[in-house]
Amino acid sequence: MKDEAPQRIYGFNIFMWYRLQSSSQELNVWEIFQAHLNCVEEMLPYFQASGHFLYAKSAHLYLQDMLQLASVFRRFIQGFFTVRRSAKFSCGTSTDMIIEQSLMKSMRTDGGIAQGRSTQESVISEWVYGMHATNTVCEGLEDLANAKMDTTDKHVDASDSRVKLDTEDIKKLLEWFLLHDPFPVVEKIISIASGVVGDEKINCHNAREVGITSMTKMFGQTFNNIKLKRVDKVLPLLTISSALKVHDEKVPIDPVLLFQRMSITKSFEDELETFFKYELAHYPLSLCDAIGMRKTQKSAIYDCFQCVNVEIHNTNTTYIIDGGYLLHRVVWDREEIFDAIFEKYVYYVNRHFGHNVIIIFDGYSDYTKNIKVAEQRRRTT
Repeated sequence: MKDEAPQRIYGFNIFMWYRLQSSSQELNVWEIFQAHLNCVEEMLPYFQASGHFLYAKSAHLYLQDMLQLASVFRRFIQGFFTVRRSAKFSCGTSTDMIIEQSLMKSMRTDGGIAQGRSTQESVISEWVYGMHATNTVCEGLEDLANAKMDTTDKHVDASDSRVKLDTEDIKKLLEWFLLHDPFPVVEKIISIASGVVGDEKINCHNAREVGITSMTKMFGQTFNNIKLKRVDKVLPLLTISSALKVHDEKVPIDPVLLFQRMSITKSFEDELETFFKYELAHYPLSLCDAIGMRKTQKSAIYDCFQCVNVEIHNTNTTYIIDGGYLLHRVVWDREEIFDAIFEKYVYYVNRHFGHNVIIIFDGYSDYTKNIKVAEQRRRTT
């Protein structure tokens, strides 16, 4: 793999930053909060490189506010970064997520906007204005009726069902990596799942360097005057197999996201019928599946040829035989030794083709650029 060592370091750093971010929401100490800020700071180049420009701009502003607002920052490091709504050890939740878990919870329950009520502007406004008061009443009724969703003080990730599920998922992941080498020795970037090979334009493994270069263009500008361009994004492998040019810019196409947007934006059923006139896939489904080229019936190719009556002279003729075909033409007896099997093949070839014969087996030297690569990949999955 091109730049193999930097890619391994890149993957390791992403994993460690995710671990730090997850830990910062569970514990309530100064070291963990500082790790959270370091994690956000380290992610700034990746926000730029991946095209998440709103996150890139807002994260800069967030870090500056944390360093400049000394009083708020001091309260955060004293334990106000997380909110604890119970006495359980692992109940710490970041301040932004507590809104989703408490105030917004009633939106998706019975009687909420998303469950049976109207979505008109007047109904939404009435719900928003009364949300802070009704949420307190609902929580009081839960305490009075002793109706809590939590059944144990144990963290949900430590429950027996979650541990069993995680174990099964890890097993599936290990089995998948046994079939797909995560670090193949090749000269170019290659998708270990689909086998798609990237060209020199694919630079997703240099996301940090590309992001830092894009960040330097923001220095000395105010928040409102920052203009971030999509041309500064990195190109992932997805642009090789499923991408379109929109205003001279390569845009990766996600079929699932495309279908979701069409379902939401359609006004009439006739429009959806028009959409379905297209295949809506980044590869022809009649020829390929998620693994590669579909397996076909080889004998069907004979129907494409017309029978002709041509006299063939067998004098000085050399027969070229497919080794895979020959393996299936001779029947092996159970517990038969190799010498006897070999003699059967020699007899079969001499009887049907003579002595001037060439037998060819799988002799492709380059396993990434040959006409049989799709079939070879299908056999290994």
